[in-house]
Amino acid sequence: MTTTTGTGLDLLRARMATAIGGRMAGHIERLGWGAEQLADLQRTRLRALLARVIDRSPFHAARLAGIDPARFELADLTRLPIMTKAQMMEHFDEVVTDPRVRREEVEAHLGASAAEPALLFGDYVCLVSGGSSGLRGVFVQTAEEYAEFAASLMRRAMAAFLAGGGQLADGLVIGIVAAASPVHSSGMAAATAAGPPLRLISAPATWPTAAIVECLNAAQPPALIGHASRLAELAREQSAGRLRLRLRAVTSVSEMLTAEDRRAIGAAFGVPVINAFVSTEGLVGHSDPGGLVLTFASDTCIAECVDEAGRPAGP
Repeated sequence: MTTTTGTGLDLLRARMATAIGGRMAGHIERLGWGAEQLADLQRTRLRALLARVIDRSPFHAARLAGIDPARFELADLTRLPIMTKAQMMEHFDEVVTDPRVRREEVEAHLGASAAEPALLFGDYVCLVSGGSSGLRGVFVQTAEEYAEFAASLMRRAMAAFLAGGGQLADGLVIGIVAAASPVHSSGMAAATAAGPPLRLISAPATWPTAAIVECLNAAQPPALIGHASRLAELAREQSAGRLRLRLRAVTSVSEMLTAEDRRAIGAAFGVPVINAFVSTEGLVGHSDPGGLVLTFASDTCIAECVDEAGRPAGP
C-alpha cells in the first residue's frame, strides 16, 4: 500500500488561506451576475468536466459514450445518466480520475486523519459523509477544489464583511459549532481556516454545552454558524445570560431548521437566521436572513430537479 502523506498542519493552513483568498474576489463578483453570464460559465465548466471524466474515468467514459463535450449544451442535461451515491461507492476505483486514488488508500487515510487534517499524496482532501440518506459516501478533491467550495459557502458573509469596512488582510472571523473531526467537511474547514482571509473558531458540536459556551464567550466571534439543534441550545443559553454574544449574523447548517428553532434563535441573538444547505459533494445554498427560499451557487454546481424515480422534472 502506498503511504499517505500530508503537508503538515501549518503548511496546509497557509495553502488553504492562499487558495481561498485568491478565489474570494471572483466569487463575490459572481454574486451580481445575471442569468446569461451564469449560463455561459455553466456551459464552459460543464463541457470541461465532461471532457475530463470521459478522458480519465473508466466508469464515466463507458456511461458517456457518444457524448461530445465540445458541443454539449445545458439543455442536453437530461441526456446524462444519473450516478447515485451507492453506484459511486461500489465503483469508486473506476469513478475517480486519478489512478493513484483507490478506495483502500482513501479509507486508510481517513482513519489516520481523524484527529488532525492531512492531504492524501500531499494534494487531496478526503472527506466522508452519510448525508441526508445515511448512506456513507467518500469524497476526494484537491485542496484548491475544497477551497473553491469553502469560498462559495463563505462569500456572502465575506461580501457583507467587506461592505461594512472589513479588510481581507484582517480576516472574517466566525464561530463554528459543527463536526469535531476533519474527515467531515465542517471539521476540515474549522481545522484549516485559521487565518486571513477567513478564521473559524471551532467549538465542536460534540462538546458539552457548557464548554461550547465558555469557548464562544472567550472568543466573542461576530458571527456564528452551526448545527440547527446546537444553535437552538445556544439560543437558550443566550436567553439565560450564560452565553453573551453580540452577533451580526447567525447561520444554520447540517440539519433541518424548524420554524420553532428559527424563531428562538433569532429572538435570542437579535438577528434573523440564515438557513444554509451544504453538501460534501460541493453544492451550497443560502436563504436570505430570515428567509425561507434557498438560492444555490449555480456558478459552481448545476442543481437538476428530479422526481421520485430520478427522472428530470420541472422547477
